[in-house]
Amino acid sequence: MYIAEGLGICIFPIELHFNINNKIPSPLHFRYTQKGDTIYAMFLTWPPGGNLLLGAPVTGSQTSISMLGYNGTLTWKPQSRKGVTISLSGIGFAQMPSTLAWTLKLERLQNIE
Repeated sequence: MYIAEGLGICIFPIELHFNINNKIPSPLHFRYTQKGDTIYAMFLTWPPGGNLLLGAPVTGSQTSISMLGYNGTLTWKPQSRKGVTISLSGIGFAQMPSTLAWTLKLERLQNIE
């Protein structure tokens, strides 16, 4: 069970049906989990330059990406075949929901099993 403290969000029960094959080398450590049609990407290191590249998700025109605890809008760009680059550079330190770990919520991806 994952609980976003103070946000009223609990990711439980967890279904592990999302095919994760993140073949993009990265110094960042992140984990994926799934609840229904929603994928959560949790990471423990803020990406250098503020851009986070996830190699597994396949986005579509209805895809929505947000950060738990952050009320602003995230900008993102799909990669050519698979993956997405998410810009986090617009989030100021005072706006960060945490300084230890962050969770992205990816909804309506094309490669949900």
